[in-house]
Amino acid sequence: MVPGVLTALAIWRLRPARWSWPILALLFGMSGAPIVGGNPAIWLIPAALWGVIAGWPGVLVLPKPSAFPLALARITHRSWWISLGLLVLVSLPFGYLWVQWVQVIVDQSNSGPFYSLVQWPLLSIPFVVWSARAAGQTQLPPVS
Repeated sequence: MVPGVLTALAIWRLRPARWSWPILALLFGMSGAPIVGGNPAIWLIPAALWGVIAGWPGVLVLPKPSAFPLALARITHRSWWISLGLLVLVSLPFGYLWVQWVQVIVDQSNSGPFYSLVQWPLLSIPFVVWSARAAGQTQLPPVS
């Protein structure tokens, strides 16, 4: 519920053009199983969308390396880099788990490092929303 509300608020704030709504509906429809099943990818969408708006939330996408392009929308903002530093700092005590994660991915012979490509319809929603912002909207509204 929380990721859905955060996603809806971000989409409302970005105000994508009307022509994009059927595309968004199709992408949400193609991604029904991850949404209903509670896949962690449902948290990546609001993080990426709010990353487009405010900068720093995009860094929260980085723990899923296969979705890293979603994190780069506002890489030029200082808040993005501060958040990255904090994420690295918080992740340091768990560094050995990252090594184990890489080994698990390597050991999966049937899926390999591209195991999450089936989630890309869902993960492409932030790209569609960003590119479909209403005509004439050159800047995002300020974050209050």
